[in-house]
Formats: sequence, structure tokens, C-alpha cells
Amino acid sequence: IVATSNKDCVSKIINEFGLDQFINIDNVICDNNEFSNKKDMYDIAIKKFEIDSTKDIIVFEDSIPGIEAAIEAGCQRIVALYHKALHKYYKNYPQISLVTTSFIDLLYQFESNDIF
Repeated sequence: IVATSNKDCVSKIINEFGLDQFINIDNVICDNNEFSNKKDMYDIAIKKFEIDSTKDIIVFEDSIPGIEAAIEAGCQRIVALYHKALHKYYKNYPQISLVTTSFIDLLYQFESNDIF
């Protein structure tokens, strides 16, 4: 996970939703005012997790700057989280493989192999 929120905030969300059994906060790249942009955060994550190819990464993004940062870092498979005001811009990014309104819909698409 690459999050522009600080570590305390991300940790609280992970714990409150019971995700701590799946997500180790030490494996989350958080912005504690140490990054100048989100692309740098993606670069750190790619290096930290020794990812050989950015083709192996699926990015879930909810903002245009986040989508652009992922693309700049070399990520090629992006799931955009639908936002009415941003929907008209998604077509400008061929790296967006899917636009979803909910993670439940996304789960069904993964289960039916109707993604990527």
C-alpha cells in the first residue's frame, strides 16, 4: 500500500477494519511529510518489495495526480475508483484498465476473471 496519509492514520484504519491480520503496517509506504510527490512513494515501494517488473503491479487510485504518479513510476495496470467529477478524465489514461464504483464489484470481476 502506498498512501499519502501519515502512518498513524493508516494504522488506525487498518486496525479499525480488522485488516491487521492481512496488512503489516511496516509494509505500507506512508507520507509523513518526507516525500515531495507520490511518484517517489511508488518508486520506494517498488524497490522495497523488489518488484522486477511494474507489469506485476495493480494500482488502485482515486485521484488524477495519483494515477499520473503511478504511470510516471511505470505502472501499467490501474484501477480507478469512480468519482463523478473525474470520470471524464479517465479516458486520457490508457493505463486505466478498469473503473469501479466499489470493491464488491471489483471482487466479482476478479472472481469471473473479467479483469486484466
